[in-house]
Amino acid sequence: MDSHEKFKLSLLGAPQDVSLQVFEELQGQGYDKVDWHTSPSAKDAPCLVIGGESWPMDEFLMGPGGGGLQHAAPMYERTHVGCNCTVVVSGPGLSDVVVNAFGKV
Repeated sequence: MDSHEKFKLSLLGAPQDVSLQVFEELQGQGYDKVDWHTSPSAKDAPCLVIGGESWPMDEFLMGPGGGGLQHAAPMYERTHVGCNCTVVVSGPGLSDVVVNAFGKV
């Protein structure tokens, strides 16, 4: 029997990563660094491996391997669809902003 979450996704489709617009807005405000924070509930390898990594904003928005985003989904492209991890976005003289796949937290 499938878990309730898997059943729900089969009916509704996968959750959408809508973070690209937030990252672009923050970049326009002078934010320039992204620090990955793996969700405490994460059990999957992609999320666990990436925990603690940091990127310049430009590099993060180019996606894994630097070839550009394939799906305009910067959070999911680093790990997987449905990822619940967050990133802390920072910039010189700016307050940190926490972002997940669904926007600012």
